[in-house]
Amino acid sequence: MKGELKDFALARIFGPSPTEYATSMRTLVESSAWKDEKDLVKSYDDSMSYAYFKGRIEKNEKIFSNLLKSIDIVTQERDNTEYEVTDLDHYYEFLGGLSRTVQDKRGEKAEILVIDSTEEEVVVDDLKIAIERATRTRTLNPIWIEGMLKHDFHGAKKIKDRVEYLLAFAATTGKVESWVFDKVADRLIFDEGMRNRLKQNNPYATMKINELLLESARRGYWKVEKERLKHLQNIILKMEGDIE
Repeated sequence: MKGELKDFALARIFGPSPTEYATSMRTLVESSAWKDEKDLVKSYDDSMSYAYFKGRIEKNEKIFSNLLKSIDIVTQERDNTEYEVTDLDHYYEFLGGLSRTVQDKRGEKAEILVIDSTEEEVVVDDLKIAIERATRTRTLNPIWIEGMLKHDFHGAKKIKDRVEYLLAFAATTGKVESWVFDKVADRLIFDEGMRNRLKQNNPYATMKINELLLESARRGYWKVEKERLKHLQNIILKMEGDIE
């Protein structure tokens, strides 16, 4: 096998094309232009299968796929308090993208861990715990929301981003419990006062939060009662009329 693979048998560093910074997965998620999770896997696979050698870079999806079959644990280090795992799209893109692609290649899920080295004592958490902590301290935190809403237009957009990243993590890792979406909907949309404040800050971002919640339900990540879903749909219809 090693003779057949030649020097690719030693390939261990893979990444995007040298002309790209990341993957095409973010575009799929941002536009909701993916049919199912296989589309996200294909995007990650295609973008990240460039082997980096000394003096050359060469794409080889077969070798990349073979290596992914041997992965049991996927990890992400959090080394500063400025960012939680739901604060940047690159977390779901790389941690989530790798995890879901490993699952596709192996036929079973890898363990997904976040290594928190922000304090003197290093803590290792399951991604589920890290996501829930991030959601409580950011997206559901009234003090954090107040800080965001001090920034006209941009504030509600940043809040919207966190909801988008939750959906992406649900799709790529399965580590977002349904109750998380319940709490997000209650805090940001079903609370009329908060919804109006978000609309005043940025009606388009607020509309997108509605749509992301609806998408989460449609894709099966949010197990929501029919009455609550109907209420959300009515809010969307009213907002569409207001924006027009």
